[in-house]
Amino acid sequence: MHSFYANVTLKKHWRNFRTYQECFAASEAIDWLFGYLKSSSNFKAHTSITRQQAIQLLQIFLKEKIIEDVRASHEKYVFKPFSDDDRLY
Repeated sequence: MHSFYANVTLKKHWRNFRTYQECFAASEAIDWLFGYLKSSSNFKAHTSITRQQAIQLLQIFLKEKIIEDVRASHEKYVFKPFSDDDRLY
């Protein structure tokens, strides 16, 4: 988790005519985490790591409130599972 926080790039994003500061898109986080897991010495024995497993790990981060959807503070927000898209966190 420390590597995730230290290395996922937070930047300004525009969505629906709004600006969100210091956040990341889901696809950016998946790209980073998948690359990290495949290159990490802790996971070398698990050469069959898939992009779907990276998504599942990020789903756990979301469920445990380690990361949060930028729209989660809006009253009408409906929880959506973590997926490979441009949603912001």
